[in-house]
Amino acid sequence: MLHSMKLGWAKYMGKTIVVHPGTQHSWQTSLAFQENHQLECLITSIYCSKELLEMVRGSLIIPSGIKDKILYEIGRRNAPYLNDELVLTVGVEEYIEVLFRRLGFFGFANVVDRFGNKRFLRKCQKILANSQIDIVWGYNMSFKELLDEKKTGVFYVLDQTIGNWFVYNEIIGEHYKEYKAFFRESFRSISEDLVQRNYLEIQRSDKVVFGSDFSRSTFLNLGLEESKFEVIPYGFDEAIFKKRAEKYNGGFVKFVFVGLLTPRKGIHLLLNVFSKLINRYDIELTLVGGNQLPSGILEKYLGSKIKYLGSVSRSSIPDILSQHHCFVFPSLFEGGGIVLYEACAAGLAILQSKNCGDGVGNNNGVVMSDLSEESLECAVVEMLSDTDRINTYMDNSYEWSKERQWKDYREKVRGFLNV
Repeated sequence: MLHSMKLGWAKYMGKTIVVHPGTQHSWQTSLAFQENHQLECLITSIYCSKELLEMVRGSLIIPSGIKDKILYEIGRRNAPYLNDELVLTVGVEEYIEVLFRRLGFFGFANVVDRFGNKRFLRKCQKILANSQIDIVWGYNMSFKELLDEKKTGVFYVLDQTIGNWFVYNEIIGEHYKEYKAFFRESFRSISEDLVQRNYLEIQRSDKVVFGSDFSRSTFLNLGLEESKFEVIPYGFDEAIFKKRAEKYNGGFVKFVFVGLLTPRKGIHLLLNVFSKLINRYDIELTLVGGNQLPSGILEKYLGSKIKYLGSVSRSSIPDILSQHHCFVFPSLFEGGGIVLYEACAAGLAILQSKNCGDGVGNNNGVVMSDLSEESLECAVVEMLSDTDRINTYMDNSYEWSKERQWKDYREKVRGFLNV
């Protein structure tokens, strides 16, 4: 049981349930508790067991080409370090949502997502009602119903993976006015109902964990109980990031962006700025991630110096990053920015906006002064003004990354709960 909860602080951590639809971040949180033999279960909507992976891998009736695609998709939904017996899956809606997004039917995907979340939460409520636990670790936008039925003596931690949606609406709204061509017709701002839902989750939780100072800052001065706010930066998978980028030694300075190609990630700023700078400087830009821009937009910018690799497997990211010198991330709005830490692990100089995680924190890069083309251009030019400094940034990033491994994140999660 938990003792001394006057300050909303768990002095002893017992059995814990993690509730989340499924990401590497939530898997690492679950692993933090599993390593201490205190994970009761991870309740998630989409997960592939190691047994299923082996069944597909050993199948003799699935053609090899199709098998490779299946293994890629289901392999992304497996965390080999987790005990499969501690993972409970509920609902199939997430699979349908993923399929719709792959086909470009984002409106249908959003409808399925909302329906699936409600069904997922109802099943979680039933599981929690019949469980003897001490802590529930849940995630924004899928935690309110569980908080509505808080169990006495149970400590509720909200993992707030994104900033305040109200602030997001203000930022994205300004960019929509100026860069409407980069937004899909299905684009909508976050509804007031969802904004209020998130506020209620924060109000009712015993502790709120953020992935970055930026994310936390968007909830300050709103009358919320800020004493229960805590920042625990995310990390990178040290098991796969073993290859370090080679130093810049003349020729083209190679920039790379990894993330969804969408306005929230600042892709409109990136494309406009680099389409101008490639004619003035010896630079190249590589884009990696799913394309969520309107049809035909991206193709206008591609050429010999701006290349698009598409969506790739996570295991391919370390090798791709290691072939570049600078990671550029002009995101408008982030919760933490795991990819920033991955870029540091590959030893890249960092160029980022101020609205994401702390990829720049050890004299290892440049932070944009604001969210504009002018600011991004100035930051790139500053980076290029001293190529020796690029190598210094690369060295410092690699050193900085040693404090941003997933094992460090897990230790901070346990330390946060005084385990």
